[in-house]
Amino acid sequence: MVMSLEDLPTLVKQKYDAAKAAQSLIFSSTDLALVRVAGLPFQLRYCPALSQKPVQNDHSSERSPLSEKPDPFAEPSSDLLITQIPKEESSHILVLNKYPVISQHFILATKAFKEQTDLLEECDLTTAFNCLKAWASCPNQSSVPKKLFAFFNSGLHSGASQPHRHIQFLPVEKMEDAQAAAGWSLLSDHLLEGAPLPNVEKCLHNLDTLEPFRPHSLAQLPFVHFAVALPSDSSPNDLYQRYRYLYKRAVGAYQVYAEGHPDEDLILGSADDHSAVISYNLALTTTSMVICPRRSEGAILRAGKHNRGKSLGPIAMNATILAGTLMVKTEEEWLELRRDESKLYNLLRVHSSHTSLMVGPRSNTWQNDILYSYLGSFIINAKRHAIIPLSRALEVAFVMSPVSLPAIVTPALLSSIRGHPQLPLHSWYFIAGVTLSVLNRPDEIPKVFQYAVERGMGNTDTKPQHEEQLEIARKMREALVKAAPIGGLPKAINALFALKAVTPPSLLDEPLGYSPTARPVEVYDIPSSQILHRGQTFFDRIYSKVSKRVMGQMDRSGTEDLGITARLMYGYILSNTSVLTAAETSFVLLAGLIPQD
Repeated sequence: MVMSLEDLPTLVKQKYDAAKAAQSLIFSSTDLALVRVAGLPFQLRYCPALSQKPVQNDHSSERSPLSEKPDPFAEPSSDLLITQIPKEESSHILVLNKYPVISQHFILATKAFKEQTDLLEECDLTTAFNCLKAWASCPNQSSVPKKLFAFFNSGLHSGASQPHRHIQFLPVEKMEDAQAAAGWSLLSDHLLEGAPLPNVEKCLHNLDTLEPFRPHSLAQLPFVHFAVALPSDSSPNDLYQRYRYLYKRAVGAYQVYAEGHPDEDLILGSADDHSAVISYNLALTTTSMVICPRRSEGAILRAGKHNRGKSLGPIAMNATILAGTLMVKTEEEWLELRRDESKLYNLLRVHSSHTSLMVGPRSNTWQNDILYSYLGSFIINAKRHAIIPLSRALEVAFVMSPVSLPAIVTPALLSSIRGHPQLPLHSWYFIAGVTLSVLNRPDEIPKVFQYAVERGMGNTDTKPQHEEQLEIARKMREALVKAAPIGGLPKAINALFALKAVTPPSLLDEPLGYSPTARPVEVYDIPSSQILHRGQTFFDRIYSKVSKRVMGQMDRSGTEDLGITARLMYGYILSNTSVLTAAETSFVLLAGLIPQD
């Protein structure tokens, strides 16, 4: 059966309704709740039938069409086959998912067997994008256009369950079709709202001198991702070049992380021109393409202290995390994640470069691990940045006694600082705040904060939305906390209370609520050895070849407690990159040290 993609939603619905009536597919309903991840709505679905889903147990990187596992796309049932596309010389089929948990879940698969672990080809992306556009262009009785979320899982650690190449589609309107979903929107739609990433990897991995598709990343999310915009008139080559570019960025991130974590024995897979060398998730809509590198398929969910931290089981994740949804298969998991929303945040963070997962969910961010390599050259060449001129300028202004010193932070000064051409992107306000804190001028910090929340992180005078204001508040607080080991805790206390006095309640993170840094979890629920190891790794990367000598000198300072103090500060304070990245943390250190020099 070969048909065009005209009126694709009607075609899928008719086939789905008929297959369901004939019991050719088995729909499993889910309980749905919304939780918050870094301030963004995330669907949590409880689906006991998920435990019955087939999983890929063959850990070999080589696949064969003669796999013992039945291939659902080789000769699909006529009840499930929607159509073959394109019309002329069809290369792909559209087929219904036999075990959906979202209504009208369907799949694009290659007609001939091709490996799921191979890189996507131009025709795969083009056909998928045509499906997305066909769905969106279909007339709709509602004023809201129809929308599909397409996703692709590739590799052992990606959550893929079939070796035959396929891209999956979920109708967004069906994901929203529940009262409990009110307030949720597709996560991938938000990812382009993040700031463009710095051009770091081209220096580290010899990428092309010019980066044609500057990727974006949403800073508050706890997992690494690279997102690029898709023009509505994207050509097949446009799609393919963006995909290959994102894949190259993901491989570069994986390499840097693996080099920095030799104890984890992470290696790139062997590959020819067709095979992927890493596991990854890919998401696609009519407006964006997102990639998320992976190093493990799941993470262990543990109960809190109320249940003695017992293991509730592994939570597997695939590319649907990029839609902002996660399914669990036991009631215990469902209840625990609803009871403590920080557990989902930490699952996603671990899903990055910590213990079990590597991405998608980012290491307190993978992006940070890329920036680790940037840190050394940044510190060496710090005078090329504006941090030193800024800190020096404020230092000169504040050398007088705080009692007699007149106010010095003016709108004109802040405008000059914010627009400084060499200042690291979106860092001016927390660098200024740290400098003022170390100089013991907490009374000036509210002026910096209020100026930032009124005008935004960038250098355009547009009042930011609540999400950006919240990011500003959290980064300002975290910078002042991280300045405490440098400038002293009393100064940090004064600075934070001065900041709180002018912070609207909606921008505060109160005790027993959501913690953007997850430090309470790290203190009470995570083994201290893991946190101290993270801190030592951070310390080693900052001090590089002399790290052992520096730490050894502190251990032999007359009391080994100095070395222990340093390890605790780096472990629990400085190496936590949930709010401030590794590079931003280095800005804090420089801004705190320079005024004391």
